[in-house]
Amino acid sequence: MAGASFCEACGAELHAEPAPAAGAPCVSCGAGAEHQGDGYCLRCGHKQPTARDHMEQAVGRVAGVTDRGRRHHRNEDAMAFADDGDHLLVVVCDGVSTTEIADQASQAASDAALLVLQRWVREGRDVEEAMAAATAAAQAAVLGLAGGGGPGASPSCTFVATAVAPVAEQASRVTVGWLGDSRAYWLGASPRQLTRDHTLAAELVAAGELDEEQALRHPRGRSITRWIGADAQHPEPEVMTAVIGDRGRILVCTDGLWSHVPDLAQLLARPELSEPDLAAQAAGLVAFANEAGGHDNITVVIGSLDAVPGAGSAGPGPT
Repeated sequence: MAGASFCEACGAELHAEPAPAAGAPCVSCGAGAEHQGDGYCLRCGHKQPTARDHMEQAVGRVAGVTDRGRRHHRNEDAMAFADDGDHLLVVVCDGVSTTEIADQASQAASDAALLVLQRWVREGRDVEEAMAAATAAAQAAVLGLAGGGGPGASPSCTFVATAVAPVAEQASRVTVGWLGDSRAYWLGASPRQLTRDHTLAAELVAAGELDEEQALRHPRGRSITRWIGADAQHPEPEVMTAVIGDRGRILVCTDGLWSHVPDLAQLLARPELSEPDLAAQAAGLVAFANEAGGHDNITVVIGSLDAVPGAGSAGPGPT
């Protein structure tokens, strides 16, 4: 099952972070295999590459890419998605780098949320209620990790989940739940940013205290004001549903992408979105973000109700 934490056939954990290849020299100082331990070089301390540094997946009519970027030692983003027939379900989380085991938090949150979304939509339950339940499951999963990071650990991550389903006359019903600054966009005849950032800058603009240009210059403007984690004061998601009169594409991403194209018009102008298939579009946008500096982890997931379904699921792995 796409997004499951364990294989239904053998019980193996699907998203455990793979170790570096045996015998591989350190990518930083070149030390040999005898100096490698627990994924870190024992000589210089540099974290070694793993398969999670770059993953590409395609499931039905959804495709996604997550990448470490060029400045970070590990990928703290995570994605989980499924094509459940009528619904395209996507979850993307961005680990908060200033908290412990943020990479584990983002993966646990995305996996837990997707499982709940899949179960609730299959049962025909209200999708907005499903979003709330999925976020609660993500919060519980991250709270379960808190003890693993040592005393006082509070792993945290952003959260955005979408459910897209067809409605009459070629329209689409899109439901989004989110906390933080990971985003969802609708790309179609009526393109729009579906989420509103939960950041200090966005709140200052909404309150009329600063204009957008001033807010962007604020030294703490990018600080998120809502998230998932042990220290989250408001872990309930903001949820919205829109019926959109076309069958466009849903694009869900972390700030590793949108920080390079903060304006919707700039995003729509990217030539990568003209690629023939969804996987190429996602991969192209990730490559663009890396070429623009890759200062953060980058995750892009794109789904379309009218896309040609992919051939099953490609699990995590290096490319």
